Amino acid sequence: MLSIERLIEARWRSPKTEALEQIRKADWTSHNIPLTAQSATLPGPDRPLIGDEPRTRAIRQCMDLLLGPGPEDGEGYRGRLVDLGCLEGGLSFEMARAGFDVLGVEGRESNYQRCQLIEHYYALPNLRFEHLDVKNLSPERHGRFDAVVCCGLFYHLDDPVDFLHLLAALTHDRSALFLDTHIAPPDDTLDECVFRESLSDYETVQHHGESYSGRWYDEYPEGGHSDDAWASVSNYRSFWLTKDALITALEDAGFGLAYELYGTRPAREEADLKRKFSRIYLMAVKRPYFSNPKTT
Repeated sequence: MLSIERLIEARWRSPKTEALEQIRKADWTSHNIPLTAQSATLPGPDRPLIGDEPRTRAIRQCMDLLLGPGPEDGEGYRGRLVDLGCLEGGLSFEMARAGFDVLGVEGRESNYQRCQLIEHYYALPNLRFEHLDVKNLSPERHGRFDAVVCCGLFYHLDDPVDFLHLLAALTHDRSALFLDTHIAPPDDTLDECVFRESLSDYETVQHHGESYSGRWYDEYPEGGHSDDAWASVSNYRSFWLTKDALITALEDAGFGLAYELYGTRPAREEADLKRKFSRIYLMAVKRPYFSNPKTT
């Protein structure tokens, strides 16, 4: 069997003309996915391919460190990976290139249609997408994953603590989770956060008798819905955990090792962006020797 990269290069040399035309007619909003050696979904000389973005490179490097690199010959899969809220499928595509057997899950129909275009165009044996609210994933239906990528989704959830327990059920003892999310800013930096007008005062939520602090974020008016491709799918407001509450919730769910990631941008730029957007990058790992009574 040809390696995944060779299959991709073969598609670049011999594009599916009709599928390529459909992709070019679609309204792409974020992911600049290569289509041939010279073209991509978001044309323009100043737009990097998604595989060249600092976050994508960081995810691949972290997965290499925590799970080990893929096979040198590019053949064979290094494990199952789920990309949660995969938007237009670009990161799922890149993780398939990195050797994972990838399931991209997207709850918004308009985004999922673009994912389908990429799946059909490349027809890779280790890349597929499902139209589903991520809250409805289950180990019985979807099995267990060796790696989870959760970028730009976690802060759209109204019960993020419960969702971490779902991820624990969907993963193995030593699975790795990459989490890119907003967190509730503390009071002394709230004025610097660009989302401050949509954030509540500090509140506390309960899960299995434990308390977690954070702020509610208004996604759209209660009782309505949003056509925004980047908004939540099934809840009008979401709960942003504080940094300490997030680390605690990860531990309570069974992800006993958590590492905050730096280095996706130059240090001064990264610190300013994290403060302005109240954002954090984390790698979390389950470990069988970490015993936590809250998970049993």
